[in-house]
Amino acid sequence: MRSSLKVISRCRPNDKYLLVTATKSEFDGFTAMVGDGINDAPALMKADVGFCMQSGSNVSMQSSDIIVVTNNFGPIVNAFIWGRNVFENIQSFIKFQITGALTVLVLLFFCTVVGNELIFSNP
Repeated sequence: MRSSLKVISRCRPNDKYLLVTATKSEFDGFTAMVGDGINDAPALMKADVGFCMQSGSNVSMQSSDIIVVTNNFGPIVNAFIWGRNVFENIQSFIKFQITGALTVLVLLFFCTVVGNELIFSNP
C-alpha cells in the first residue's frame, strides 16, 4: 500500500527540502511547496510545483513556478476544483461516446451474422 503525505506546516526550510526530495525519490510522488523566504528557494526549485506569495523575497519568487498575487490561497483552491471538474466531465463524455460507438458496432455485427438487412442502410 502506498502511503501519502497530505500537508505539513510550520517546518524549517531544511525539513521542507528533505521532505520534497524524499517524497520524489522514495514514493515517486507529486510535490507542491509553499515558501516566501530566501531559505525556501531550494525546496521551491526541487518541488514539482512551487508557490510563492508576492510579498515574498525576490529569490523565492524566481525559484517558484506560481506567484500568488494576493496573500490568499482561495483562488488556487477554486482553480483546482474547476480543473478537476473539467477533467471529470471530459472523462464522462469519452465514456459516453465509447459506449455509443460500441453499441452501434455490436448491432451491426449482430445484424450481419443473423443475415438481416443492415439497420443503417438506405431503403
